[in-house]
Amino acid sequence: MSLRNKQIPATWVTAGALLAVLALVIAACGWAGVFGASSEVASRDKSTKGVEQAVTGFLTSYRDRDWTAASDRSCGDIRIQLLDKEHSGLISTPTTQRAAIVSANDFHYTQIDGPVATTYARVTIGVPGDPEGNTPAIAFFALAQTDNTWKVCTAANAATGALQ
Repeated sequence: MSLRNKQIPATWVTAGALLAVLALVIAACGWAGVFGASSEVASRDKSTKGVEQAVTGFLTSYRDRDWTAASDRSCGDIRIQLLDKEHSGLISTPTTQRAAIVSANDFHYTQIDGPVATTYARVTIGVPGDPEGNTPAIAFFALAQTDNTWKVCTAANAATGALQ
């Protein structure tokens, strides 16, 4: 008897069809999971970039002594200190020279929970234009989102808890 004339049992056909359907379902779930997860990651990356840009924009305004822009990019304690018009409470050196965070990069541990975000960054604290006294540090930043704009509310040296 040849194999062509032999009939496959109905239970095998049914089992084969069920396995094919199951494989399709698993493949579809895997496909959706991969692309769903990647869109979540892309969305989170976009959000964290917004937080990092807000911190960098604020620090640039503060370093350049653009108090209006720094005030517009801040909230909470930092904004109160900026509106004080003395601008001395944020960062100063022991010799009373005006210091600022002259650069920030390498952001880590950015967390976003609704309209509140926190992040850490490697920063360089010093007097703008005078790199001799620059000091590296890790800074913590807390932000709040108002009208879809991130604003820096708190900044602190992670090692000391203070702003130098």
